[in-house]
Amino acid sequence: MNSLYPFAMLNPIPHEIIKFHDDLTNSNIDDLFGFFRAEIITPKNLIYPLLPYKNDGLTIHPTGKFTGTYFSEELKAVQAKGYKINLIDGYEFSKINLFNKFIDYFYNIKKNSKGAERFIAKLHLNTLYGYFGRSLNLLETIIIKNNKINEIVSKFKVKTIYNIDSEYSAVLINKDFNDDDISFIKSNVAIASAVTSYARIEMIKLKTYCLNNRIKIFYTDTDSIFIDKPLSSKIVGDDIGLLKDEMKGLVIKEAFFLGIKQYGYWFLDINNNRVENSVFAGVPRNCLTFKEIISISKGSRIIRIIKNRFFKSYNSLNITIKDTHLTISKSENKIMKNNIYIPKNFMKG
Repeated sequence: MNSLYPFAMLNPIPHEIIKFHDDLTNSNIDDLFGFFRAEIITPKNLIYPLLPYKNDGLTIHPTGKFTGTYFSEELKAVQAKGYKINLIDGYEFSKINLFNKFIDYFYNIKKNSKGAERFIAKLHLNTLYGYFGRSLNLLETIIIKNNKINEIVSKFKVKTIYNIDSEYSAVLINKDFNDDDISFIKSNVAIASAVTSYARIEMIKLKTYCLNNRIKIFYTDTDSIFIDKPLSSKIVGDDIGLLKDEMKGLVIKEAFFLGIKQYGYWFLDINNNRVENSVFAGVPRNCLTFKEIISISKGSRIIRIIKNRFFKSYNSLNITIKDTHLTISKSENKIMKNNIYIPKNFMKG
């Protein structure tokens, strides 16, 4: 999808808290805007679960009954697809069109320029919303004399101490935004969370489109989807929010999807030559052969040499560049059943 997160930022954004509702038992989500805790009941015989949920540190899309806190617009989107929403409590916000001029300005530059100018415009588009989700804790490295270490330890949360020599040490401290001598980190989790939810809503629309048009989904993640039929030309194009065909009309012959950002596939190019692509978190794109992807799917571990990685030493205060070895394997927190990956230890509600 073209610039999914910038496109999401064109929607109304939470602005100011209106009030906290401590009892929303008899309320309707359609009348509210903000973040609310709710009991969720999914439709029976749900083909594509739509709402994410954290389970033992994993993000899953469950069926059954569960409770979570969500952005109102995402709850409205899944309610329209048959989910039952029983509100509990939450924060109601006012709304504002905050980023429209910003997005329109930089997307126009990105669309009509090349090289460095396009890259900088794209960077402005893709990084803005993330700043609002920054942690309120700040890691900082300071060089101090060894006789001052006790003073630092008593004042800050010290993560690591690297001894440089008999006189100095490098200290990695975790500063809290309440500390007196640290400037407040400007963040707004409501904005970041809302933008993320709006992006997921766009993927909900795409999944629903595929379901309604009997298009099979093999894999989907943040902003992309692998399917068995072409999409309508009405939703494919160069404009923001439309989809682009990464295969340029060609068809994947075989693929393995082992987990999030863990997959490989092959296809024939216009000259009928076999082309193998892979995406595996931690290693460069297309560095794995399709044979290796199959081997990993069966439980094998593959070692790759990653060249030119940067390493810093606090003891010598040097930065070195050297090769390193990386072991590649499929995720062990899911099991495959009937060609579907299921998180371990997850029980349906």
